Amino acid sequence: MRKALLVVGAIIIFIWWLNGASDARFGCGDDQTSAHAASGSCPSTLGGAAEDAEWAADRIASLPVRDDGDPTTGLLYDSEGTETRITSGDSGSAYEAAKGYISLPSKQVAGHVEAKAAATMRDAGETFAVLVLNNRPCTYASGVGCLRASAMILPAGSTMVLWWPDGGPTTVRGSA
Repeated sequence: MRKALLVVGAIIIFIWWLNGASDARFGCGDDQTSAHAASGSCPSTLGGAAEDAEWAADRIASLPVRDDGDPTTGLLYDSEGTETRITSGDSGSAYEAAKGYISLPSKQVAGHVEAKAAATMRDAGETFAVLVLNNRPCTYASGVGCLRASAMILPAGSTMVLWWPDGGPTTVRGSA
């Protein structure tokens, strides 16, 4: 009897956890670690997130407002709807991975959110993701800019859809 109660309790806890985890998909949970979309727009699939301008605007609004000189911040969403926060800068495992994947004389772009996101996708084996940014992708880093550099990092067949204030969706297709 005691064993049966433990099994039932474990199942209930698992179902509760599973339901709580699914509520936080695509940044739409009610918990403190994931802000709920203000408009109520919450996609049920990654493809839906890639096309949902209202959802993207809500996610952009949840990011810090970026002033000139501030780091860029992005939210990367994978196939499970899991949110990964990425900040620009020359540190961290995503930065090191991006540097390794870039075959350009200048590695400056490796510190940009878009390149870090592409490296994160590649390392995780993700072939489709959505990236929401608080800044427009640059056109200058490493002489090619963020979008072209991200395509160079992503394997062929991979796709990353980007949204930023007053921009998107823009699709980057892998060419590595």
